[in-house]
Amino acid sequence: RPGVLLNNRADGVADSMSVDYRYFITTRSDGSILDEIEFAEVSWSKKINSAGSFSGSVFTSKRNPASDFLMLTTPGNRSLYVMRNGVIVWGGIVWDREFDQENRKLTITAYSHEIYLFNRVLWKTRKYTDEDVFDVVRDLVNAMNYDLQDGINAIAGEPAQYNGTGGRPDSANIGLDLGTGLRGVTMTNEDDFRGIELKYIGEIINALSDNKNKYFEWRIEHTFTAGEFQKALKLTVPAANGYDSTLLFEYPGVISKYTWSDSMENASTRFWVTGAGDGPEKRIEYFINDTILSGGVLGDY
Repeated sequence: RPGVLLNNRADGVADSMSVDYRYFITTRSDGSILDEIEFAEVSWSKKINSAGSFSGSVFTSKRNPASDFLMLTTPGNRSLYVMRNGVIVWGGIVWDREFDQENRKLTITAYSHEIYLFNRVLWKTRKYTDEDVFDVVRDLVNAMNYDLQDGINAIAGEPAQYNGTGGRPDSANIGLDLGTGLRGVTMTNEDDFRGIELKYIGEIINALSDNKNKYFEWRIEHTFTAGEFQKALKLTVPAANGYDSTLLFEYPGVISKYTWSDSMENASTRFWVTGAGDGPEKRIEYFINDTILSGGVLGDY
């Protein structure tokens, strides 16, 4: 397996301490490990209510031919996980790959599992009445896990309403644990999702999460249990006026260098507002930042 990597970042900046990174290729649905790959030129990102990305390269050789890696990294059919010192820090689906024959370099692009929700269309009408928002989200994701072949007609002229059965779960299911728990806010008939609109599942969920009366955050988290990587849908409500004060970065330490700038380019010590009227009748009001001015900063900017 890959050993300790001292320079694993794409920008070439080494970590201030030895860190063990490992990269695993698994089946897409049940998370069974297929192999471990030693990537170089690695970078990744994580997001809330959206999909993060991963990029990494593999240099092939006669000992490690490209054909071996190509079989392991079929786009859309394999998951990729990153572990840092034994902790999962990223997980997603292999999405693109490019092989440079001259330099014997295979570049892999993956997106976190949330990407799947933005590529599955809800094409059968879903109707909800007095159901908790979190249960609605789980139902939408469950519907995504099927091909929605069977159903009952809900609205004339539209695709049938999904009734929870049928489909081909083996081809569509990415193996998400949907979890439990309620938001405490229920849906109304006005919140029906019409299949004829052909919206993406992720787009629908984000529209719900952006609603001022239903707001929430969602993401897909990962665990490693009994030799397999597991995925779970996480639904949370942001804490009002709260924040996590845990120190994540410090200098000197994991931050090796930094730059800091300060400028008067967009500074202001006085703010004007003009209103209705013309000439001497035109209304004008202003605000002065006495705190800044008393410190000797130039005024009227």
